[in-house]
Formats: sequence, structure tokens, C-alpha cells
Amino acid sequence: MAISITSDRYGNFYAGGQFSSTLYVASNVLNSAGGETDFFIAKYGTPNCSVPQTDTGTGIDNITMVNNDDVKIYPNPTSGQLFIDGVVSGTLYRVYNILGQQVESGTINNKKEEVNMEVLRTGTYILQLTDKNGNRISRTVVKQ
Repeated sequence: MAISITSDRYGNFYAGGQFSSTLYVASNVLNSAGGETDFFIAKYGTPNCSVPQTDTGTGIDNITMVNNDDVKIYPNPTSGQLFIDGVVSGTLYRVYNILGQQVESGTINNKKEEVNMEVLRTGTYILQLTDKNGNRISRTVVKQ
């Protein structure tokens, strides 16, 4: 099975590729319509209705993380530690594999947090950050 993945500025991820015979997606089964192979396109995402909030002057917790350029995730690609910098303490992080399975998670307690990617297999992952207000951003991360 060949797979391609991309994302847009709203945090949506699009995967596409080809398969032969049967493709399993959650509890759904897709069968090839004939020939040797068939193709698929899937969207994993968020509603595109998120409107970034502005700082009201009452503190950093009022700033949404959606489309926040202050969040730094590096090095990417990584072979070991991944650093998340510029998020509010208490932000949750989740790492998903290309199949949408959560493979790592935790809470960010410092302005600069380390995520151990060494234990994960080589591949493409989705890092999702969710702040205390439920605002989310997602980034593609590559593990070498």
C-alpha cells in the first residue's frame, strides 16, 4: 500500500494512496472495486470554524493556540527527543501514528517540554496539542 500525507493550515490531515484487495478503516471495510488496485483519500481533521481569539490583557491563558506561530516543535525530523516550545503549562500533547492510533501522550509542565520519540518506529506521526480551553493545533512530525 502506497500512502501520501499532507496537512492544511487548519490542522486537517489528508491521506491518500492505493490498495489491493481490502482496506480496513476503524470498523469499516473497503473492498477493491475490481482490477488489481484501487485508491483512497481520507480526511482526518477539525471543523474549520475555529476563529483565533485575541489577547484581552488578562493573561496568556486567553490566547488560543490555533494557528499560533509562537509554538516551536523541533528538531523535525527527529531520531530521538522532540522539543515543544512556546505553549502554556497544562497543555496536553498526543502523538498519533498514520493509522490514527495514539502512541504517546502527556502533559506539558514547562515552557519547553521534551517528548521521547526514540521508542517509536520510523515513520510519520501527528502531534496534537490541546490547551486548557480546548484549542488545538496539529503538526506532522517525522521519526527517522
